[in-house]
Amino acid sequence: MGTILNEQTGERFPLRSHHIFGRDADKVDTCLYQALISRLHASVEWTGQSWRIRDLSTNGTWHNGKSLPRNTPMPLAAGDRLNFGAPGESPWILEDCGPPVSLLKALTPGEDDYELDQFRFIPGELNPQWVVFYSRNEARWMYSTLGDGLQGGHEEKLVHGEVLSHNGRRWRVFLTGENHETQLPAANQHSLDDYEFLFDVTLDEECTRIKLRRDQELLDLGERSHHYLLMHLARVRARDARDGLDKRSQGWISNEDLAHDLGLEQAHLNIMVYRARKQFTDELGDDLDCQHLVERRKGRVRFGPVQCKVFKGEQLTDELPCHPSPAG
Repeated sequence: MGTILNEQTGERFPLRSHHIFGRDADKVDTCLYQALISRLHASVEWTGQSWRIRDLSTNGTWHNGKSLPRNTPMPLAAGDRLNFGAPGESPWILEDCGPPVSLLKALTPGEDDYELDQFRFIPGELNPQWVVFYSRNEARWMYSTLGDGLQGGHEEKLVHGEVLSHNGRRWRVFLTGENHETQLPAANQHSLDDYEFLFDVTLDEECTRIKLRRDQELLDLGERSHHYLLMHLARVRARDARDGLDKRSQGWISNEDLAHDLGLEQAHLNIMVYRARKQFTDELGDDLDCQHLVERRKGRVRFGPVQCKVFKGEQLTDELPCHPSPAG
């Protein structure tokens, strides 16, 4: 993870993709207070493979003791020394030249920082209180407080620099600032609607296995506790389709009814939804938006994909899309 060290104070700072140093606290990522510092003094930028520095100042920036030409990007390597304003002033060292990483930076002594990947359960997967995830649909980081249950699918956007608090513990949100919206889709980008979901539930409904079929490929996702939740939602949608409801209306069930049907607390159901999304992201790749797996409206949820079959034992009990029975 890209990290820069203030040699005078010993403080370490993670680097954003385009990290600005200067005196204008409202516009920079790291504020420098010395009199020789310009409002926007220098930028350190990630190219996708390495770091480079660009001087933007009046009084200059020094790289390993040499004055940098103004507004000209110069390569950086681990261990490089930087001075802002004058030689020997404001000494910094590029300590780690790895790529930038978004994280929750602990503000409470003794707490851990959390690097953000596609799904991050906090404090851990066994007893999560929050989940932080990257939404391809929103093209940004989001979070949900799991203890609130499925109360309307309440998901909030993470904002760089904001402070999150829970049970007296505090973290500052650090987002690298990549512009995901401008990335081109991968050549093999696909959707959950490209897969047919095959649910195998035992006769006693104690175990549910999911297999995914796409073209000639069959992927076995095994048995998980959250597979029964998905299967139940798929049944609801398939039965609505059989009753003639249109695609927009199919499958919606209130959070309360879902919790009652499955005999679980809403908070537990909420955790299962995110565990399901995480499993599908891990198995199918992060180019696929797994928020579509379970869709939400205010106070309601449904199974999102449009192809599924539910087998109980060897019998096909539910199917989506529904096919009319052959004439007898």
